[in-house]
Amino acid sequence: MDEKLLSEARRDGDDNQPSLPTTPRKFTVAESVAALLLLIGIFTLPVVLIVSLFHAAYIESTNPFLPPTISIAADGCSGLGARAPRAFNFTVAIDNPGGRFAHDVCVGGDAAVLYSGVPLAAGRVEERCVPPGGAAAVAVRTASGGVGVPAELAALMAEEERATGAVPMEVRIMTAQESLWCKAIIMGGGAAAQPSPCHRWSVQDQSDGFV
Repeated sequence: MDEKLLSEARRDGDDNQPSLPTTPRKFTVAESVAALLLLIGIFTLPVVLIVSLFHAAYIESTNPFLPPTISIAADGCSGLGARAPRAFNFTVAIDNPGGRFAHDVCVGGDAAVLYSGVPLAAGRVEERCVPPGGAAAVAVRTASGGVGVPAELAALMAEEERATGAVPMEVRIMTAQESLWCKAIIMGGGAAAQPSPCHRWSVQDQSDGFV
């Protein structure tokens, strides 16, 4: 009997004792380092991405081998399918992105329009120079001077327009030192034409005799 009472008293005493606070688990050195690296990655990743984008843009803008581009687009013409005096209007676009070794890009001189190697119109283009980092549009106005073309050539142009909806023209802009060669597409029905790239080379020989 006494032992039973003593056992119950001990149990009651254990229940009344205050519980000790739980000691938090300490992180190991490896866990602490991993958590620190994770935080650093979270905060530095956006910065690295932004810096990379700006660096790529800078490299592209200062690329010493990034060449200028010259393109041409037909603005309009008169009398494609008839033996009549012709006039052709074009726009030459110059984009000089620049770079560490960039220089001015100039366009100008005598202009000629040919179809299948046959001269159709001529004109004069005022010289325009674009510095590095610049862009410009140069108007090209040519006319046949009141002279028509042979009936066979006019029929060939009209047939190509009916078959493909467009007529390709060769446009040359020449100086004493170099020639700019372009292939301009004249769309049928007055539709707007997409720009076509132009190419430059040093003038050595004009074998077709057209100057």
